[in-house]
Amino acid sequence: MLAEFVELMLMARFQVAYSRPMSLLLGALGLGARGAWVEVEGAAVEARLGWAFRARFPHSSVKPATRSDQRVISRGVHGRNGRWLVNGAATGLVRIDLVPQQEARVLGSRVALSTLLVSMEDPDALLAALSIASEHDA
Repeated sequence: MLAEFVELMLMARFQVAYSRPMSLLLGALGLGARGAWVEVEGAAVEARLGWAFRARFPHSSVKPATRSDQRVISRGVHGRNGRWLVNGAATGLVRIDLVPQQEARVLGSRVALSTLLVSMEDPDALLAALSIASEHDA
């Protein structure tokens, strides 16, 4: 039973959180909840926000993932110098630090990714999946 639970958590998709106004606005731009998620699949993690942001990196590069109480004003995809905010809400933020630095695509262009700050509907579930995957990788 535990092995099945671990396997399920190793192939799980977690939805990006949206506030009601942002759900409507970003949805109209093709960046709605349907295409916004973080997926933990075995040895890989993938994050997407529609056509605007895409990253896939090895789970072994996650060092560490934590809840974040950082205050953010903007919504959507914003960043520079390897630090990217991908969100539809100001709450449920998870910070994923990556070592070594990885690569993401923003509006189709390659960018450096060393920190991903993402708003999640269930941040604790994502953190648990990342933790279980870490233990499984060890």
